[in-house]
Amino acid sequence: LLPTSSIIPLAEVTNDHRMFFPFVGLTLSITYYFGWWLIKKEKYVVKKTSVLILIFTLMVLVLGLNAYGVRQRNKVWSSDESLWYDVTIKSPANGRGLMNYGLSQMRKGNFKVALDYYNQALSFLPNYPYLHVNLAIVKNAMGNKLEAEPHFIKAIQLGSTYNETYYFYAQYLFNNNRVNEALFNAEKSLSLSPAHLPTRHLLLNIYLQTNNKAKLDGLINETLRIYPDDTYSKQFINYNVGNSSTDIERAEALAKTSGKAEDYLNLSLIYYNSGKFNECIDACNQALKIKPNYPQAYNNICSAYNSLGEWDKAIEACTKSLEINPSFELAKNNLNYAKSQKLKK
Repeated sequence: LLPTSSIIPLAEVTNDHRMFFPFVGLTLSITYYFGWWLIKKEKYVVKKTSVLILIFTLMVLVLGLNAYGVRQRNKVWSSDESLWYDVTIKSPANGRGLMNYGLSQMRKGNFKVALDYYNQALSFLPNYPYLHVNLAIVKNAMGNKLEAEPHFIKAIQLGSTYNETYYFYAQYLFNNNRVNEALFNAEKSLSLSPAHLPTRHLLLNIYLQTNNKAKLDGLINETLRIYPDDTYSKQFINYNVGNSSTDIERAEALAKTSGKAEDYLNLSLIYYNSGKFNECIDACNQALKIKPNYPQAYNNICSAYNSLGEWDKAIEACTKSLEINPSFELAKNNLNYAKSQKLKK
């Protein structure tokens, strides 16, 4: 435990997982001591039946208690939600635990519960940047945009060297058609963390919307050098800024000729940016016929249904996307948006 508690101290050094490794040494030390004691007293122990019975009973008791403890621990650690809920009960003043349990509820769309836990955490961690980011996200998801933005700004003030504070603010600005401000914050995020893929994806959409073909092409090429298999960036390769019917026809012909799911996905993106949401859904369904477990296709369907205001169908599509890829950030955001809009009905 010494390196992260004294030499190069980290925040939250008392978190359980930091204690696991030191306990390996402690366990070895204690068991070695008792082993050494038994070897030293071997002749005495062998002659005393009562001592043998006592040792055997202690062994069974220790193993039994450990088995029980492991079972109870596994119940708590079975999911993020159960883990952090346990923390909120046993350590109600643990701001990080309160925030993380709130985060588990926000992912499920339980925004009111999440907000309650974030507010509790705020009394213990008033200067924690990520807590302000999460407060901003949940308030925005609940439709309180005016209350959300100050938290984004506060997060940047407190965490000016953290790229994600700029990324989430940029995402909020882009979704609210404040494209130039979104561009500034997204580029700041990328400068702090050049390998952050969600920022790169966001910038692709910003450059597309601002008709900046040079930067769009440059970002696509750079991203694919770092992440050669990034299917999201590949969607933009055949997209021409200043989209026209000719571009749509070209993409349609390419998809029909190649028969590749990726080309149908690219076609769906072109339809989406042209405001042809039903055609976007049809193209994604064609992609899914070729590649059934395609999270990006389900996400694009979700986006199209969001634009059509069909919240239930959007939720269903993004839920399927996240079942395939639980870490798909764009699908999480689209799902949260659909749920927040449905709550307003």
